[in-house]
Amino acid sequence: MADSQHIFNSTDKSFPDDVIQKSEDTTVLVDFWAPWCGPCRMLAPILEQLADHFEGNLLIAKVNTDENPALAQHFGIRGIPALKVISGREVVYETTGVQSVAVLIEALSPFINTAESEKASENSEIDESIENSFKPAERIAELEAALEQNPDDENMNLELISTYLINNQTDAAYARLLTLPINVTETEHGQKVKVLVDFYRAKQHAPDYDALSNELIKDPNNHAARYQTGVHKLLEGSQQAALQDFLYIFETAPDFEDGLGRKALLAAFTITDDDNLIKTYRRKMASLLH
Repeated sequence: MADSQHIFNSTDKSFPDDVIQKSEDTTVLVDFWAPWCGPCRMLAPILEQLADHFEGNLLIAKVNTDENPALAQHFGIRGIPALKVISGREVVYETTGVQSVAVLIEALSPFINTAESEKASENSEIDESIENSFKPAERIAELEAALEQNPDDENMNLELISTYLINNQTDAAYARLLTLPINVTETEHGQKVKVLVDFYRAKQHAPDYDALSNELIKDPNNHAARYQTGVHKLLEGSQQAALQDFLYIFETAPDFEDGLGRKALLAAFTITDDDNLIKTYRRKMASLLH
């Protein structure tokens, strides 16, 4: 988390006091994230710039969805990073994915004290390319150097693998994963990173999305193309659409590639942050089995 005094962690327990109550006086942006989420780390420096820009007239609360599932469920979080802006105890704006600081400033300004917001605009230089301030290659170098001194650090190893994926170094991520002991890869965090690596490897060897869409137009029962399409959707944040593709394979060709549809669904559940969505598709799987 950033050193900014305007950015803080919030939990299921503390949320009513440090977000809802504070929103009566100051607008609060809630960032739903998870440690295994690459785009979440890309968004982090953008939020730091946002906090600096509004100079205390915007608070940013970070909610780890892995550790605070009740909040994620309450707000209907279907993909991360997800942002909810709360003012006067109500959600007044929301968005998902990585947005530039310029886009977020424009979107949030109507909910910030006008006079103070204008003052902040005069005193702050907006860097419209702030999304580039997270440099995966630099972070990889930092982590690799740190791991030379402490090679068994679980969190740094898993972060390095995730950052390799962000930097399109799928082979490096897979190679690093193979070096980790089972007591790391079988943790909840380790399982999520392992699943991400598997899906990124599948995407690495798949045609692009448009080519796959054309294949499915020609033959809706091209299960290999449908699986690869689902992988694209999942990694781009369209979790429900991906689950629907995997379910279609499970329903129409349960034995395809040794049960690929079922395996893909179960793997996708691991990195899907919407409990209701998981329950829905587990029920659909169960109904097909019976």
